[in-house]
Amino acid sequence: MQDYAKAGEWLSKANETKPDPWQQQTLFLQLLQITNLQGSAIPQETDNPAAWHPAW
Repeated sequence: MQDYAKAGEWLSKANETKPDPWQQQTLFLQLLQITNLQGSAIPQETDNPAAWHPAW
């Protein structure tokens, strides 16, 4: 767990399959819940992306 680089690779591969919008939305909500459980704060739009937690 918390291998964010590998997760990003898998998410990119999965996106190539052209999932339905509801599948993308469901996955997004699931990943958001996981990061919340891990204690990762959601970055603000004005935050510097270089300072974001690796999960984002």
